[in-house]
Amino acid sequence: MSKKNSSLSDTSKIPATLKSLFGPPPLLKHEDPKVYDALVARVASSIAPIDDIELLVWVKDYADLQSDITRSRRLKAALINRIIRQGLMLLLDPVESDLGNLSLRRQRL
Repeated sequence: MSKKNSSLSDTSKIPATLKSLFGPPPLLKHEDPKVYDALVARVASSIAPIDDIELLVWVKDYADLQSDITRSRRLKAALINRIIRQGLMLLLDPVESDLGNLSLRRQRL
């Protein structure tokens, strides 16, 4: 890692004045702020901003957008899994009902 990159290897290296401009991280209650901070640090290290404006614009925006993308992917997967389960239940409920009726008929014979 170059000297330029090493100065921003973790969020503690980001000046407090800039952190205050970042505002609170755009996270949901169940999301870990440490994960977001690590993402900011990795992005800052990778992009190696040359000034505060680049740090604020490139690093913060990229980290926020990447968090949104990750969240959207998790949500999409959860929704698809739920829809698949509901679809299977709709398909199998009549079959289960028919099997139950068949079982009752056999017991009566």
